[in-house]
Amino acid sequence: MEQYRYGKHAVEASIRSGKVKKIFLLTHFKDADLLSLITAKQLSVERVEDSRLTALAQSTHHQGIVASVMPFNYTDLNAFLQTIQPVTNPLIVLLDGIEDPLNLGSMIRTAVGFGVDGLIIKKDRQVDVNATVAKIASGALDYLPIIQVTNLSQTILTLKNHRFWFVATALIDAQDYRAVDYQGPIGLIVGNEGDGISRLVLEHADFKVKIPIEKLNSFNAATSLAIMLSEVHRQRFPLKK
Repeated sequence: MEQYRYGKHAVEASIRSGKVKKIFLLTHFKDADLLSLITAKQLSVERVEDSRLTALAQSTHHQGIVASVMPFNYTDLNAFLQTIQPVTNPLIVLLDGIEDPLNLGSMIRTAVGFGVDGLIIKKDRQVDVNATVAKIASGALDYLPIIQVTNLSQTILTLKNHRFWFVATALIDAQDYRAVDYQGPIGLIVGNEGDGISRLVLEHADFKVKIPIEKLNSFNAATSLAIMLSEVHRQRFPLKK
């Protein structure tokens, strides 16, 4: 199946990474910087009407540009583990059933911004890396290894054999997320937008944490991850007085 990326930032990132096969531009597309980049890379270009771009992107938010790209390649777990062996304090994120591509795209961008070493998602009952995810990630896809696994619980056990400790978001029997020491190899687990983390996965967590919130039950998945990563970063890189 043909894969597409749409939106200026997502397409520009795909062009720079050498993953674009063809560019589709709105008839009156005039972004000089992008046009210059497309010319420099000698990419095939087709000018089309808005309706065609919308059909290719399956979205009206294409910003006048769509790219046909090479299939997204997930990273192999074993290969990933070899690359992070030399890392002193590796940080990974595990997502248990994120279904909204907007959430996943936002999480990828946030993870890159906070220096996460890898992202692990499930093959089933989990949104894939698609055009919408790439659009929201705004170019961050090329900076984060994404591993797709069949069994998240088994993957956690494998990672524990590689020194990782796991911190999972939960609402019951959980401590304040700021009370955990995030030094060392850490995996943050965030669950489905509605049901949270599945019971089997939660049982493998070393720490269950909650984020204090007023007037609401919980933050959404993408916001929860951003808050957690902010605390990890604060502990690992304290302000120098």
